[in-house]
Amino acid sequence: MLRADMDALPILERTTSRNAEYISQTKNVMHACGHDGHVSILLCVAKILTTQFKDKINGQIKFVFQPGEENGFGARMLIEEGLLDEKVDQVYGLHLWNAAQPYIVQVGSGPATASRSV
Repeated sequence: MLRADMDALPILERTTSRNAEYISQTKNVMHACGHDGHVSILLCVAKILTTQFKDKINGQIKFVFQPGEENGFGARMLIEEGLLDEKVDQVYGLHLWNAAQPYIVQVGSGPATASRSV
């Protein structure tokens, strides 16, 4: 399973000359830590895996766009809705992180973000 969070945060986004074309149209929410980036990355990975690598994949892959990551209830909600009713061998999540150094990929294991509340 490949997972990316997609929820907007309850933060007022100010319009500037740099963001005027793509600022959120919903009042008082924004994708402050790159949730739009998470969705874009997972969509691209899904497209590549299901087109270019489809014949090389042995098994199934679930692509999960998870809401509720910031409030800590997203993983629990998806589990309660049956996301894991079928066996899942491994889960990989991604998250853009402002504190990370540019061009560095950090890898860790164990619970992270919303999965901590499960």
